[in-house]
Amino acid sequence: MAKTPRTTMRAHSALLYIALLAAACGDDGATGGGKTPDAGPTGGTAPDASGGSVGGSGGDVGGSGGAGGETGGTGGTGGQTGGAGGQTGGSVPDASVPDAAELDAALPDMNVAVPDAALDAAIPDAYVPTPADAGAACEPGDPDQLCGPFSQCLDAVCRPDITPGVFRMASANILAPATASDALTAAIQVALSTSPPAINFLIEPAGYAEAGYRFNVGNGRPLVAGNPEAGFVFNHQLPIQNVYGTWLNDMGTLRYEQNGTGRFTIFAPGRTIQNGAGQNVTCWNEIGATVQVSVEPRFDDAGDLYVRAIADGFMSVTDANEIVFYVGAQPIPLSQFLENEPIVDADGDGIENEYFFTIEIDALPITLNDNNPAREPEQVPEQDPACENP
Repeated sequence: MAKTPRTTMRAHSALLYIALLAAACGDDGATGGGKTPDAGPTGGTAPDASGGSVGGSGGDVGGSGGAGGETGGTGGTGGQTGGAGGQTGGSVPDASVPDAAELDAALPDMNVAVPDAALDAAIPDAYVPTPADAGAACEPGDPDQLCGPFSQCLDAVCRPDITPGVFRMASANILAPATASDALTAAIQVALSTSPPAINFLIEPAGYAEAGYRFNVGNGRPLVAGNPEAGFVFNHQLPIQNVYGTWLNDMGTLRYEQNGTGRFTIFAPGRTIQNGAGQNVTCWNEIGATVQVSVEPRFDDAGDLYVRAIADGFMSVTDANEIVFYVGAQPIPLSQFLENEPIVDADGDGIENEYFFTIEIDALPITLNDNNPAREPEQVPEQDPACENP
């Protein structure tokens, strides 16, 4: 039989220490007063005064009984008893309180057995979210088939899928750069709340493909200018990014993560000017960044589906210096927000030339009335020559 491993533990008893301290200094030792007892007239032999505090009390009892004659003799016996008690307790007043080391040496060791199973248990690996693509078997088209929230019956298996919903960015929170987060968040919220909005960033779930589950993200616009109720379309003059990734189950929360990082090129509307023909034209600002995208589908309090997306990555100082936000006709360069932000080597090339950023987006459902199926990530808008002028 295998020997059970044991761990030896030495017990230090604070209660025992306190009990000994109380015995040396407690009320019982003070009762006798430490005086030599008087023997009663017929009280017999007087107790030895060396009996100390406790013996002294016994002597007093015997002496008092002596006044009663024969009864006093009995009292004398009490005195002898008191004397005996004194001899027993005589050493108490001189006893010193043992220190912790003496108590520790006097106490026996206690052996506590540790079961083999506890010692042999494997240390768990770091937590890793598990793929959520495989689900329960189902029957496609069965109206009674329930695959759970954010899932559909695909190829006879319940799988995460939030098509055909499409979402428009309604709010944004800049988490990094930290020194400029409040100012940048405020600037974006202004651009989102203008009428018509200066930013119409769309997020479109596109289902499963060979490279993974796909989202299309890019600029859009209302189908009817100034009337978002008529639906939206992608702006096909601009690039529409194709993001591929995997659905994960993270402690009961369904989350989508992009496969690695990707280079994003987004063109944001900048200033509006008049060209040589007297026409009002929009000039586009190119924003380039390396990002990784995650998406978490959610229900709001009314039970309506929306998504929270996070873009986490970095941008070069050169790209950041070329970005200008416009609020009306007022230019606001991005570099103005980044003056106190540290410049780092985010791409690992040994050169500190990037800014970290993290953007959290809440996107609400919209109606997409786009008859153009193209989602071209390399599209570049045509700029009016007048946009080249400062």
